[in-house]
Amino acid sequence: MRKIILSVVIALFGLLSVQASNYTKLTFQQVDGTKQSVDLQSLVITFSDGQLLATNEKGDQSFALRNLAKMYFSTSSIIGDVNRDGYVNISDVTCIINYILNGDGSNIDLEAAELNGDGTINISDATKLINMILQ
Repeated sequence: MRKIILSVVIALFGLLSVQASNYTKLTFQQVDGTKQSVDLQSLVITFSDGQLLATNEKGDQSFALRNLAKMYFSTSSIIGDVNRDGYVNISDVTCIINYILNGDGSNIDLEAAELNGDGTINISDATKLINMILQ
């Protein structure tokens, strides 16, 4: 009986380990609902003076612990974070427009750019992103 239980525990642990290796981002959600994601590669997290500092090869992001609702591992970036910098802003709109004009999607997150659900990235997605930013 112990061998069976031990075998099941080992199998479950192995399954969880395989699934965990698929995560590429750590997403931080603030109490106001805003989200920011950081790449897990070379990620170092430190705490100081009520702040969480997430540092990786792309730079530093700081979060006030009192405003942090939750953090979780994810496989994709934030919807609208087209340039993968962890923020949704006018730079992401520029990336969508550049993609529409030249078709080069090698440096952007195409999944994050397709905002209106029609299956293609077009000016409607850029417009929707602008509206999201302005809200």
